[in-house]
Amino acid sequence: MYPSIFDVDTYAQRDFNQMLNRGAGHRLMNMVRRKPNQLLDFEAVRETLNLGNQYDAGIQIVSIEDIVGSVGRTHDFDDEFYPLSDDSRDRWCSVAAAFYAEKVLPPVELYKIDEQYFVIDGNHRISVFKAVGQIFIEAHVIEIEALEERCQTQEVPSLRYER
Repeated sequence: MYPSIFDVDTYAQRDFNQMLNRGAGHRLMNMVRRKPNQLLDFEAVRETLNLGNQYDAGIQIVSIEDIVGSVGRTHDFDDEFYPLSDDSRDRWCSVAAAFYAEKVLPPVELYKIDEQYFVIDGNHRISVFKAVGQIFIEAHVIEIEALEERCQTQEVPSLRYER
């Protein structure tokens, strides 16, 4: 796809800059519309919901649009997996350069609750795939059974996350 290492690094830097700029615009529009900008925090959801058994659902193809949260990385990416700061540049660009060099990237790892997914590992890969227009991503999925809410009076993060 790209003839040299210089080219893949250049494309990766360019795309990261575009993602930063698009993310700023996306978050501004969400602010105007009074919509949330952050990924759902898996730990907050886990504390709020009564979760049951979990099992390994294996490797699946998952729609990136169905990935709504993250385990511990909600401060790095917004709800559309735009990077929130320049701190992610090096890692993001190394993933993008590998993608452009047509290297095989490992599947991301996800938890699945209902029809929503939370990233265990692979936030940067998801962001890069979104940047290049991918709609689906290969994922190793662990399904967790959602039983019922623990307490009806607690504010529960909705798993029906609307973008």
